[in-house]
Amino acid sequence: MWYKKHIDEIHRTKRCPFCEELDQGSVIDENEHAFVVPARAPYYEDHVLILPKIHKSVLHDYTQEELNSVYALLTKRETLLYAKHEELVIFLRAGKILGPTGKTMDHLHRHIIPHFTIQFGGSQESSDKRVFLDDTQYTILKERMKQYL
Repeated sequence: MWYKKHIDEIHRTKRCPFCEELDQGSVIDENEHAFVVPARAPYYEDHVLILPKIHKSVLHDYTQEELNSVYALLTKRETLLYAKHEELVIFLRAGKILGPTGKTMDHLHRHIIPHFTIQFGGSQESSDKRVFLDDTQYTILKERMKQYL
């Protein structure tokens, strides 16, 4: 399914797919306050998301302990990915959804994307054309990524 179509459905139903991933066993790593999942609509191989377990939209709404948990998983996953990839892009998605940056989910999260370039994410149009992985593809990806631990 195309990413934009999937996002439109999420907004229509007012649900959080990230909270659902936590409940559905898609987690490939976690600690007390944060978790890691493979990207459902990856820009590149090994694209992962790191999220707080508590659903909030902006950094200042989290405690320092919650942010430290996110950072601990971020640095752990970064180390694992550098063993395989020469370059990583790490960015934070927070704040308003559907604004000029194209942010689509209001659950604060970080992306770690190997080899992310302007060709993969330089425009909303290119972002919208990403393919959303079906459950079978996602399960295979999740199990492969768990092997990195």
